[in-house]
Amino acid sequence: MNFKNKISSRRSSVPRSTSIMNVLLLFFLSSTLLSTVESFTSQSFRQPTSYFKSNHQRPLLTLSSSLNSKKHQHEEPSKRRKPQNNKVAMKWVVESIEKILHQELKQEQRNMSKKDEKFLHLLYSMPRANSKQEANRIEKQLLALDITSVYSHAIQERVMKAVSMAGYVNLSLSLLESMLDTNQSMVYVPSYMAYTAVLNRLRKWKRIDTMRELMQKLSKACDVTKETLDIVALNTYISALCDVIPSSKNDYELVQEVMTLLKTESSTMPKPDVMTFNIALNLAANLGNETLVNDTIHLMKHQGILPDIVTYNAMLKAAPTSEFKAKVVDEILEKKELTPDRFTIELALIPLVDQGRIADLLQLLQTFRSSNEKEYVLQNAFSTYLLTLVKAGEVDIARAIFDTCLLSPSLEQADTTIEIMKHVREEGVELSFRPLKPITRHFNALFEGYKMLNDPYTKISESKTQTSPPVHCLTLFQHMKCQNVLPDSYSTTLLMSLQKNSKDITNLFNSLVEYADINLDPPIYHSLMMAYGSIGDASSVCHVFDHMLKADVLAKSLNSWNVFLTALSKSCIQTESDIIDCEQADAKRLDLPECNASVKFASNETLVDIVKGHSPAEASKLLLELMVKSTQTDSDASTFILRPNGQTFCLVASALSHSDNISSAEVLELYKNAIENDIVLDGRFLNALLRCYGDDIQKALQTWKTTYRLAILASSTDDSMTNRRFTKVGKSLIAAYHGLMHVAGKAYRPDIALRIAYAMTKEGLEPTEAALNAYNAGVRLRDMDLEKVRLHTQYEKLLLIECSNYCPNDKRKLKEKRVRIII
Repeated sequence: MNFKNKISSRRSSVPRSTSIMNVLLLFFLSSTLLSTVESFTSQSFRQPTSYFKSNHQRPLLTLSSSLNSKKHQHEEPSKRRKPQNNKVAMKWVVESIEKILHQELKQEQRNMSKKDEKFLHLLYSMPRANSKQEANRIEKQLLALDITSVYSHAIQERVMKAVSMAGYVNLSLSLLESMLDTNQSMVYVPSYMAYTAVLNRLRKWKRIDTMRELMQKLSKACDVTKETLDIVALNTYISALCDVIPSSKNDYELVQEVMTLLKTESSTMPKPDVMTFNIALNLAANLGNETLVNDTIHLMKHQGILPDIVTYNAMLKAAPTSEFKAKVVDEILEKKELTPDRFTIELALIPLVDQGRIADLLQLLQTFRSSNEKEYVLQNAFSTYLLTLVKAGEVDIARAIFDTCLLSPSLEQADTTIEIMKHVREEGVELSFRPLKPITRHFNALFEGYKMLNDPYTKISESKTQTSPPVHCLTLFQHMKCQNVLPDSYSTTLLMSLQKNSKDITNLFNSLVEYADINLDPPIYHSLMMAYGSIGDASSVCHVFDHMLKADVLAKSLNSWNVFLTALSKSCIQTESDIIDCEQADAKRLDLPECNASVKFASNETLVDIVKGHSPAEASKLLLELMVKSTQTDSDASTFILRPNGQTFCLVASALSHSDNISSAEVLELYKNAIENDIVLDGRFLNALLRCYGDDIQKALQTWKTTYRLAILASSTDDSMTNRRFTKVGKSLIAAYHGLMHVAGKAYRPDIALRIAYAMTKEGLEPTEAALNAYNAGVRLRDMDLEKVRLHTQYEKLLLIECSNYCPNDKRKLKEKRVRIII
């Protein structure tokens, strides 16, 4: 699709009025409600449960019809201090308790007793409790003080809030239940800030049954005192239900309870407001249940509740198709009283791009950019937008947004951006962005996108650019310099992984070191080794690791050694026959700090001496032997070398599998060496070992039958009735059989590959497309002089049929028609 088709002629204006959501948030601003509101309005998705995958295909209802135009009006609340953290909030509450206690003592004309002093001391100790044992001790001492009979309700409700924030649920429940006891002569309903603090703590601990009982007691007490329960309590309880529904076995009953609460018409229960319905809509959207969404919207209309932007965000999440999402966006833009927030734009990104409405998207971004949001909020939002587009494969659109909204106008834009903006202007749309200062994450998102375009296996869609991805990344790096944005470790890794030869990697790294004071920590060395290894420069890989040893920056785990072996294994794929010579390595030009220290291993040799003159595969084997011997002796080398693990042996076997000079005896010796070092056999290691046999399929089959297969089955502890395919041993067998398939492909023997597929079926392991891919990968690496066996084509066709069984989880085959044959 060209950019002409990606741009639609449809125009919409974005309203600038204040959103209803902001008014609601100001009205309910309190320290106990902040955490609740944040979780209510969260835009993240949850995985749907099996029950809520609705089969109804009817479109979701819209909110524009049947709603009156009456707006909710709330008084402007007084501004409250916002605590820095929970401990500060607890301290403020305790200070208010002390203040009220002094006032009451003054009125009663008596001095503070030792019991009062102990009471305040315990309360001030709560935020300083450093262990669970200390917290339990404080709670027990507070329970022993008999607070309910000594202190006034004003003090009790503040204590209730403080101990709830500290996590003393038993004490807070005891205080609240004593006030709500309807058997007493006087029932006292505390402030909503007190009992919602208790509800919030119970919600955090997922104690739904206790919350339900507490809500019933609050309702009875309100009935006695002729009061109405606060809406915050209702919203907190419904939110707690929505938290547990996706993972609950009683999801149906809990959803029915939520819907019942939305219909409540009781004198003691508050009337649900827009936030209450937003909680339910977010639940329905996260579950992907269109029927539940429709029922909630119907109920919302029936009660005359006007939707806000959070309501429409939930609608966007629940919409089944991009077309319907675009209709919801249109409805948002038509309502002048609504202002799209950053979550609205995130949810509308892909639908608008799919509909070709790039101009509409840019106008939304322009309005958002001109809002009164703080700079860091805008920067984080644009980082999310760029990542969302990159993950969807829309790298050109992401680059256009970056060049238009974030890049300085004096810097060069990409060719794709110029073309996109040309079509936008042809529609008569004029955009004027005040550039936002970019941050490192913005550049990293684009680096990630161009890396995907550079890899044929991860590329999702084609780009229309005439410039290669590495050149685009180098241009972006120059823009980083111009705008004084420092790269981080991830930027360095991404940039170096895009280079195609050793010279470019070295030059780029030197430029990075010159521009920014890069901390040469293990991740930087690892990225250097992987970059050199991916282009087949094993000499440079060894030079970088040798410098890492001298600089003594190895990770305390085996990670650095395994990364080194991984880089050597990758270099085997590119140039297996090359001989390692660190003196001729291009990495010697790297701008690394001088290290005069010398690390010597067995026979008084350095790492460079050990690998010199060997191929990468041979060097991997020598290094494994060095690791095993060094850990068995008390030499100085044991400071730098750790005991090899299963991944180490697997990497060495993978490197040897790319060598044509390894014998079957050496492969078996590697296997025995792993057993002697107590390495647990897994499928990856056996797969690599079997691939070491090259095209000697007969020898591979013989060793498989007499050694490897018996070793896997001997380690099995699975029940014979268990489906082997999903057990640990079954997965190891599958990986090993795939290794045999690779060897059969390299030997150009589809007849043997077919026998292996039948053997897998006999083992209870159904051969899949992965087995066929392993065979085809071996065929691509075969010796071209090999001749076809008799009936070669027929065997390959049968193998295709055996490995192409229907899989319900394969999304590529969802549209294929299945025919049931009844005999």
